[in-house]
Amino acid sequence: MKFLVFSFIILFAMTSNATVYTTIANGSFTNKNTWSPSKPNLSWGSTDTLIIQHAVTNTANLTAYGNWIITSTGSYITTKNMTFDEGTLTNNGTIEVKNLTFNYSNFTIVNNGAIDISQSFSMNQGTFTNNGSMTVGTTFYGGWSAYFINNTTLEVGGNFTSYNSFTGSGSIEIGGSMLVDAIFSQSGNVTVGAGITNNGILSVAGDLHVGGSILNDWGNTMTVNGDFTVAGNMNNRGSMSLDGNTEITGALFSDWGTSITNSGSIVVTGSGTNKGTITNNGVIHFESSFYNVSAVHNNGNLFVDGSLGGAGSVDGTGTLCHSDGVTDPTGGGSKGNTVTCEVCSSGALPVELVSFELQNVSNQALITWSTASEKNSHYFEILRSIDNVNFEVVGIVQSAGNSNQLIQYRWIDTQPLQGVSYYKLNQVDFDGKSKKYDSKAFNNAKLLEVKVYPNPIASGQSITVQVNENQNTQLELFDITGKRIQELSFNSDQVNLETTHLLPGVYILRLNSAESTFTQRIIIQ
Repeated sequence: MKFLVFSFIILFAMTSNATVYTTIANGSFTNKNTWSPSKPNLSWGSTDTLIIQHAVTNTANLTAYGNWIITSTGSYITTKNMTFDEGTLTNNGTIEVKNLTFNYSNFTIVNNGAIDISQSFSMNQGTFTNNGSMTVGTTFYGGWSAYFINNTTLEVGGNFTSYNSFTGSGSIEIGGSMLVDAIFSQSGNVTVGAGITNNGILSVAGDLHVGGSILNDWGNTMTVNGDFTVAGNMNNRGSMSLDGNTEITGALFSDWGTSITNSGSIVVTGSGTNKGTITNNGVIHFESSFYNVSAVHNNGNLFVDGSLGGAGSVDGTGTLCHSDGVTDPTGGGSKGNTVTCEVCSSGALPVELVSFELQNVSNQALITWSTASEKNSHYFEILRSIDNVNFEVVGIVQSAGNSNQLIQYRWIDTQPLQGVSYYKLNQVDFDGKSKKYDSKAFNNAKLLEVKVYPNPIASGQSITVQVNENQNTQLELFDITGKRIQELSFNSDQVNLETTHLLPGVYILRLNSAESTFTQRIIIQ
């Protein structure tokens, strides 16, 4: 009992002795004049609170403890490492570090500002909520007890590894490979430069673009609701559900006991092999051969341009044809019991839109679309709008009429509207009936390209600001508190900004043109 009372007294003393350290000026983290009441004394078990509301720099590696709060006017900038051994971090400002590590403690991290990590990010335990912007130069590692909630944007230059939970409403760009070992769920778009290995549950509500091959390993689940591109092979050993337009450059292989459910369109450039179950409610197009030794439930359109082999079954109410709508996929040979659905049906298929894309090419709108099948189709109207409500016809393209093969169309608007506009397709039949498809946005804004140098700069030097062309541009300079301290307008491709009247510190430079805005941090030493 005495021991318990003694322990409580010690714990109470530690808690009651917690100190709040607040920055009072821009400066070095280790400089006592930067802080009030004194320079923080970082140590294990600390319950102190650090409030950074100025521009703080550091020239050494730092091991952090306690509760850190970086306000919207504050920043912690270093070329060294930052390691949290225990505590919390709330960032509303800016963090720039070399490597950022959260070790074996139940951390709570909230990022509402900007975090720029030049090399690696590693988190072993706790919860990280990203509501701002986060850039990782090389590798991202989420450990077995790490929960990462990404609600905005995350950029990773190298490989991405997550052994626990990575969820949220944001988007992510990965330059290297991606390994998912538990739960990965993003509502936005996901881009992966290399391949993906999924050992858990992977779900993307937006578009997924993969620069390599995909392995959906044994017993795992993969769901993609948007457009899906794979530059390599797709190897499925679990279950997959695809709702958008899927393009596989390599081969598709689905192993024993697996499943693929398609409600959109799948185009496979290489060969296809199915040992599991494929349920097709949309369009599947094998541009090469398809080897089926199990079951295909085909209630849509199945195109095989090469040979159809294997002793598996194809059933359902859909059609099975070469994409030209005439040639037998088996080359005219006997199918035996391989096919039980309608083969090369006598009636042409309804018009089925596979893709509709917009691309800005030299400030012209390149519009491309493709159909998997057409029936009684006369022409397509290209409609354009400035407000996505009131549309006008700007182009007409004749369609194929009746076809069971994949057909690609293109049309160029040589004089698109400035800024953001909208395009949609209207398909018109020979009998006058028509169908409008959903619109897509097109951005023809002339972006402001800016070079600012030198940066950092010695006090008293002038800063050169260059823009991509002569245009009316407004320049504004703010201090770290958000106070505007200088502004000017210019209509040339270059202007020099004097700094003799500025104190050393961090400033924000903002340029505004008619179509865009550019912002950059400037450091005066």
